[in-house]
Amino acid sequence: MSKLERPIKVIKTFAKDFNDKNYGFGEKDPVRPVTKELLTKLKHEVQHVSEYFKDSFRKWPGVPAVAKVTLHDKALAKSHRPTSLLGDKTCPVIGSCNFGELLVSVTEEGLTKLQTKIQNSTKTKSGTLHIAVIDKIEPYICDEITDDKTNTYILKLFDHKNRKINKSIEESLKLILKELDIPELNKYNIGSDVFYFEVPSNPKIFELSNFIGVRKLQPMPSFKLDNSDIALSKISTSRKELLPLPDADIHYPLVGIIDSGIDPNNKDISPWVWGRRSFLNGRKADYTHGNMVASLIIDGKGLNNNSVGFPDTHAEVVDIAAFPADTELSLPELASIITTSVEEFPEVKIWNLSLGQKEACHDDNFSEMGHLLSYLHDEHGCLFVVASGNYEAIPQRTWPPQELSGGDRVSAPGDSVRALTVGSVAYTDSADSIVKAKQPSSFSRRGPGPSCIPKPEVTHFGGNCRENLDFSNLGIRAIGDSGHLSEAIGTSLSTPLISSIAASTWHELQLHSNTSPSPERVKALVIHSAMLERTDQIDPKEINYHGFGIPKNNISEMLSCKDSEITFLFEVDTREGVEFGRYPFVIPDSLKNDDDKFSGEILMTLVYSPPLDPNYPSEYCRSNVDVSFGTYDYDKTQKRKHISKVPQIKDKSELYEKYLIENGFKWSPIKVYRKKYPQGTQGSTWRLKIDVQRRAEQDPLEFPQRAVLLITLRSLSGQKGIYSEAIAEIDSLDWESDDIIISSEERIQIR
Repeated sequence: MSKLERPIKVIKTFAKDFNDKNYGFGEKDPVRPVTKELLTKLKHEVQHVSEYFKDSFRKWPGVPAVAKVTLHDKALAKSHRPTSLLGDKTCPVIGSCNFGELLVSVTEEGLTKLQTKIQNSTKTKSGTLHIAVIDKIEPYICDEITDDKTNTYILKLFDHKNRKINKSIEESLKLILKELDIPELNKYNIGSDVFYFEVPSNPKIFELSNFIGVRKLQPMPSFKLDNSDIALSKISTSRKELLPLPDADIHYPLVGIIDSGIDPNNKDISPWVWGRRSFLNGRKADYTHGNMVASLIIDGKGLNNNSVGFPDTHAEVVDIAAFPADTELSLPELASIITTSVEEFPEVKIWNLSLGQKEACHDDNFSEMGHLLSYLHDEHGCLFVVASGNYEAIPQRTWPPQELSGGDRVSAPGDSVRALTVGSVAYTDSADSIVKAKQPSSFSRRGPGPSCIPKPEVTHFGGNCRENLDFSNLGIRAIGDSGHLSEAIGTSLSTPLISSIAASTWHELQLHSNTSPSPERVKALVIHSAMLERTDQIDPKEINYHGFGIPKNNISEMLSCKDSEITFLFEVDTREGVEFGRYPFVIPDSLKNDDDKFSGEILMTLVYSPPLDPNYPSEYCRSNVDVSFGTYDYDKTQKRKHISKVPQIKDKSELYEKYLIENGFKWSPIKVYRKKYPQGTQGSTWRLKIDVQRRAEQDPLEFPQRAVLLITLRSLSGQKGIYSEAIAEIDSLDWESDDIIISSEERIQIR
């Protein structure tokens, strides 16, 4: 890469940027009146829970049951947690279900003490506040199995956050299995704190769900290649070589592909294959899908007639042959393959997964496979680029979209919090195509992910089709079976285009930057690039379909700025109780109007990797990093006051927890904001503020929570000179900064 003319500026932080945070908690009032009727109702519900589990407590002494506590819909925030009622002396909180639903560990003794606490709650201020937030208390009942034709099931036990209790639950499970004549189960770990069992089908398997230690008993998840059910269409071509040969003097980016395998005899793809590993073990191979994915990573633009918008990137690949022909893989099988592959190829930092489950994700559950990808991301410092999945039902979704009762939501492992999930948009259209060019493809699974996590984050070209799924002259071109140029559709094809972009971004940071690559930095750069490509304000509802857009197709452009804008990259180690604040912030003079108001556009992308806990599906991300860019002027008392301009809260109703989660990215590990001020907004001193908080029941963060932030200030009229003015102001404010790309010479790389 040649040295960039206007590179993104990487800003270093100072100790003086960090100051103790003043939370300013005021007196709270109960969220509703606490009446005798409410107290009586809750006491009766606790008594019902005790009676419901009476036989279980006798049958399995030492094993607690679990109750579900539903909170008032205006009391979902951490500050409303009824800690004076639910704790170690009564019924401690051990997890959650959906929004506002807590799971508590219950024993006969604990329930009796809880009844007493409820009876006496109004004698104290905290008791009154906390009893008001509880709507309902009821037994937790494991969902009944509806599919009795599955060969294997997945079983998960409750984690009571107590080693002794958890051991007692496992020992009780072994006794139950013996009683039911079910053989000893295979146990699989995800990291050090999550495990599940594989249960073979058995006529008595349904009885397992009656055990109070069981949280989940469902058919074992299985995975297939993402568009393996869609037939290819071969394209005639006079080209002798479909791909260029790699240049021996160029050190290329590298992408790992976990797929069907790549045809070892394919003369076009083979020169680009850096490594191989097969898990087929003699089973029949069908290389079609793997060929398509690999060829798009290598040269997606060239295969598609050098069409505008396709990425101008090339990469070598590592071929992991995982899926035999016409075969799905179970969760344990695929998990083993992915884990082994990541461990055997530490050189690979970008992994392409054009695969998924048939079923859509759910609000109240993150998938085990998604959690595994997040664990491997943290352990090995790699980024998984995952297809959002294909919705193949007919009639297909249109645009604007019709409601499909969630059937078209993203599928696992596209729900992985750490993964970069990719949807599809149409590249071209026809008179009878379902959608128009650049609109979300009718088959592209949409967000949000569980707990309102934004998914997919980005999109790229995956093709278009007609009502009957016919895609002739509407699909994406790639190398298919027997080495032929073929046409197909699917998020399987948009995903490798993003993988190639992500790998190229990683590669450039590794070779030419003082800013070392990390999954979070690459993810932030890709998403922010997509935001910059859009000039229109995004409708929040459309994010579920478009993600944040299509990234720039040129890596040099992604890492640089136009003359009418300036982009800063901050990497901040946030600590609870401490606030990062950088002021005065750089505001180029040309972005101020005649009234000295800021007139322009502000775009921010924040990415971080919070601690995760699958015991809390609705509270899965255990820390929240907040960012605010606004004015920091003196108020009437001559004290500086931060007024947030981005994001901007307009009225009090937007401060409720449920609204902030669903619409304001609260607790989301990706936050993207943009705001235009064509008429200008008042403020003489501007400030960037970042802070972090943890969830209720979450231990204090062991390490600072690192967050990557990209913030762009740009002219709405395309006025030039913004970049140079910003650089001059950086110098005048004595900020320490680096260019994101500092050299055109490659560092020596050995792999």
